[in-house]
Formats: sequence, structure tokens, C-alpha cells
Amino acid sequence: MEYGKTVGDSFEYAKEGLVGKWAKWILLIISCIIFPLMMGYVMRIYRGVVPSPQLDEWGRMFVDGIKLFIVAIIYAIPILIVEFAVIGSAGVAFFTTLGIPTYILALIVLLLITGIIELICWVIPYVGWVLLIILLPFIGIFSARYITLLYESAGEAA
Repeated sequence: MEYGKTVGDSFEYAKEGLVGKWAKWILLIISCIIFPLMMGYVMRIYRGVVPSPQLDEWGRMFVDGIKLFIVAIIYAIPILIVEFAVIGSAGVAFFTTLGIPTYILALIVLLLITGIIELICWVIPYVGWVLLIILLPFIGIFSARYITLLYESAGEAA
């Protein structure tokens, strides 16, 4: 997996989806507050929609967001056990094709990038939290695209 290419592609995807599209950006900020909407939008990105999906079908986005939230809770107890036990061969194929060390390293890269951005926002006095709220849609789209490319790279390696 080429981490630099994946990070670059994810950044461009988020930039093309938001920069200059202020109405969309503001609606996604509001969607972060009503989290199932943002999670539903992230589901569209996970499905591999290129370019960045439009904001429509709010009811479907809300339902998809609830589904993703439930799945996220299930996967969090603990991730690897659920992946191997519940998903079965598909989960094993993902990890064996990509490799657990590669997968973990890719997640560490993602967490470092998003964590540094969030940390910088938090240390800016008075306006840092506002800046973070403004950046949340960009961070969310970037992260979703990164995870999508990570998953797709496992399919290419097979």
C-alpha cells in the first residue's frame, strides 16, 4: 500500500468535495451535530462514490447513519474478534490480503494526521474549537475516503 498516494488522494477528494462549496460545507457542519446524517454521508463515501457525493436523500442518509452507528458499536467489541468471527472468510480475506501490520500502520497514519490537526485546533486559544467544528466535515470526508482506499487496496492485492 502506498501511504503517500492514499493520503494525497483522500486530501484531493475532500478538497474537491468541499472547497468553494460553502453551502455544502455548512450543511455538513450541521450534519456533524445531527451525527447520523454525517455518518450516512460517510456511508456514501464508503460505497466508493467518486467524486464526493451530493447532499440529498436526507432520510436515507439518516437511516444509513443509524445503521453505520450500530455496526460501529458492534465492531468496537473488539474489532478483530468481530471481524474474524462474524464476517468470517470475507474478514479473514481482507486482513490476510492486506496484512494485519499494513492495516494497523495505515490506521496509525490516519490517526496521526487527523490527531495532529485536531490537536492544533484545540491548542489555539478562544477560536480553536470553532476552527475544529468548521474542519470536521473535511476531516470526516478525508478519513472516510482513506478507509475506502485502504479497503479497495486489499481487493487489488488479491
